[in-house]
Amino acid sequence: MWRVLLADDEPFVREGLKELIPWEELGYELLGAYKNGKELLDDIPLKRPDLVVLDIKMPVMDGLEAARIISEEYHQVQVVLLTAYAEFQYAQQAITYGVQRYVMKRNVLDDLPEVLKDMGKKIKQAGSVEKKEQAFLRLLLHESEFKELLIEESSGYYERYAKKFEEFRLLVIQGYKEAGESRSAIKERMLLEIQKIFPAQYEEGRILSVSITEYIILLSGDETEDNLQEKCRRLSVSCNSDEQNILIGIGKVYQGIENISPAYKLVLNYLSTHFQDWEENNPDVVWVGELSKTVGGKLPVIVGCLVEAMETGNGTLCVDELQNFRYEVRNSTEICVRSAFFLLLAECRRICHEYGWELSTVIGIGEAEIDTKILKISLSELEDWMEKSILAVMDQMRKGMDSADDLVKRTRKFVEKNYCRKLTLDEIAGAVYANCSYLSRLYKKKTGENLFDTINRKRVETAKQLIAKGEKKIFEIAAMVGVDDTAYFSKVFRKYTGYSPKEYERITREGSKG
Repeated sequence: MWRVLLADDEPFVREGLKELIPWEELGYELLGAYKNGKELLDDIPLKRPDLVVLDIKMPVMDGLEAARIISEEYHQVQVVLLTAYAEFQYAQQAITYGVQRYVMKRNVLDDLPEVLKDMGKKIKQAGSVEKKEQAFLRLLLHESEFKELLIEESSGYYERYAKKFEEFRLLVIQGYKEAGESRSAIKERMLLEIQKIFPAQYEEGRILSVSITEYIILLSGDETEDNLQEKCRRLSVSCNSDEQNILIGIGKVYQGIENISPAYKLVLNYLSTHFQDWEENNPDVVWVGELSKTVGGKLPVIVGCLVEAMETGNGTLCVDELQNFRYEVRNSTEICVRSAFFLLLAECRRICHEYGWELSTVIGIGEAEIDTKILKISLSELEDWMEKSILAVMDQMRKGMDSADDLVKRTRKFVEKNYCRKLTLDEIAGAVYANCSYLSRLYKKKTGENLFDTINRKRVETAKQLIAKGEKKIFEIAAMVGVDDTAYFSKVFRKYTGYSPKEYERITREGSKG
C-alpha cells in the first residue's frame, strides 16, 4: 500500500478526511494527520510517505511552504494540495514546487478519491522506474566488467548514470550485531539515520542495501572531503548504541561509472584490513588510500593465495596455504587474526555472489550467525570453522567447473537458434538453467569472448548476407537480426566490420557491378 500523510489545521476537516476517505480501498495507508506543515515535515524522515495531502492555509507553516521544502529535500514524495475557491491563485503557484494535483475543499469527499486513484498510478510508475534504476545500479556494482553487455540491455539507465557521475566515490557502511537486537532492526535503524544525513541520495535512489547490515551510497566526485568526513562522523555516532557497531569506508574518487565494481571491492578490502577490537565499541571511519593500521605481515598475502586457490578449485594450494595461515596466526595479534577472517569471509561472499550461490548454503550456516562467529568464538574454533568454510567454497567451485563445458555447449546451441531476435542475459541464463553472473564469467573464461560478442558477431554475419542480397532496407535488416535501435545496429556493425551498414552496402554493390 502507498503511504500517505495529511495536514489541515481545521480539526473537523482533518477528522473527516481520516474517517470518510476509503484510504485502504484506494490502496493507501494513512500514517498521520497533522495540524500544520511543520509537524508533517518533521515526520517525513520517520514515516517515509509516498504522498502527502496539504491544506494551503495553515498556521506555523502553510501548505505552499511545506510543498516547496518537500520538492527540494524529498523529490520522490508526491504532493496534493487542498484549496478553497478564493485560494486558487496560490494553487497555481504550487506548480513550480512540483505539486501534481489540487482539490477544491468544497468537493473534497467526491474529488479526492478520484485524485488518489490517479496519483496511485503515478506513484506506481515512478516507483517502477526507480526500482529498475536501482536494480541496474546493483548489477553494475557487481558486474561492471561486463559493461558492454549491460549497456546493450539497459542503455538508458547506463547513460543517465554515466552522464551524472563522470566522477564518483562510494561510501560503504557496515553494521555488526552485538547482542539483544535483531539484524533486521539494525538495518532499519541504519537506514533511518543514513537518510537523515544523506537525504538527497536517499530520495534519488542512490542508497543500496547490499546485505541486511550493509549499505552503499553513491556520491558525486565533487563532494568536499571536509563535508563528507563530517557527515560520516555524524553517521557513525548516530548509528551506534550499546548493541551495535558500524564501520564506514569512504572510497577515493573514480572516473567513469563503469568503475563502480572495482571501487566497491577496494573499499571492502580496506574495511576488512581496518578491523578493530569491537569490544571497545568504538566506531571508525576509514579513508581508502590510508595504510592499514591493523593488518600487516604475511596474513594478507596468505589470504590472497587462499582466494586464488578457492577461485581455481586448486585443492593442493588451498591445503598448503591453510597450513601457512595456521602457522602465521600464532605470531599475530587477535585483532589481526579476526581482521584476516573478515577479509576471507568478504572474499568468500564475493566468489559465491559472482557464481550465483548463497554463502550460507555453501558453508551450511545461517547468514545471521556468520558475523557472530567471527566476533565471539575462540580463535582455535574460528580457525577450524573457517577452514571448513574455505574448503566448502573451493569444493563448490570444482563442482561448477566439472559441468562448465556442458553449460557452454548448451549456451552456444541456444544462441545459434535465437540470435536473430532480441535476447537478454536473463533469458539466456534461464534457458540453460544457470545464474546470469556465473554464465557470463564462465562463457568468457571458456571461449575468450563475452557472450554478447558471440551473439553480435552472428548478427553481423547474417546482416552482411542480407545487405549483399540488396532486398531489404537497413532498418529492416536490423530488426531481422534482433536489434531494434538502428543507431546501435550501425555501431555494432562498424565494430565488427570496420564499415557502417551504408558503407558496406555501397561497397558490395560496387563489387557486384565490377
